[in-house]
Amino acid sequence: MSVNSLKARLQPGSRHMSYGNAKPPAPRSPRIFRHNNDSEEDTYLRAPTAANLFVKELLSLRNELGFLLLSYVIMPEHVHLILVPGPTAALPKVMQHIKGRFARRFNRLTRAQGKVWQSRYYESIMRDERSLVAAVEYIDQNPVVAGLAADAFEYPYSSASRSPDLEGYLSGEAMAAWPG
Repeated sequence: MSVNSLKARLQPGSRHMSYGNAKPPAPRSPRIFRHNNDSEEDTYLRAPTAANLFVKELLSLRNELGFLLLSYVIMPEHVHLILVPGPTAALPKVMQHIKGRFARRFNRLTRAQGKVWQSRYYESIMRDERSLVAAVEYIDQNPVVAGLAADAFEYPYSSASRSPDLEGYLSGEAMAAWPG
């Protein structure tokens, strides 16, 4: 996929596409996140509830911290994000807020305690449009390759059909609106 075909997907009426990677501890079942405790009494939350909560918190923090969210996908055992930290929040702060807020709300909802995420996240810098296009395509296709959806646009926990900031980023409008 080229940059032009990516931009073509962003035209009115078209579907959009989705990099960063944060992995929670590996699940025992096809549910999304789990706690470190291996006890059978662990409180689990089925994927749709956890995934919807994650999307809600991600979009809320996007507005609060002022980062651009170019794409995302929530998979049963990991999350991919492509984001551009804003002028007031560096990547470590953004990730701390995303992981921390979700963990607190998830634990409160499941009446659980303890870690939800692994302590690290993995990041890659997109140095050019080709890297960005490849990452977006990879993220969009993640649910398809995993057998969770026949088409990337049908998977409900991704930005494949509704990327919040990708079009503004590619056009330069989103960056021009930032102070400084």
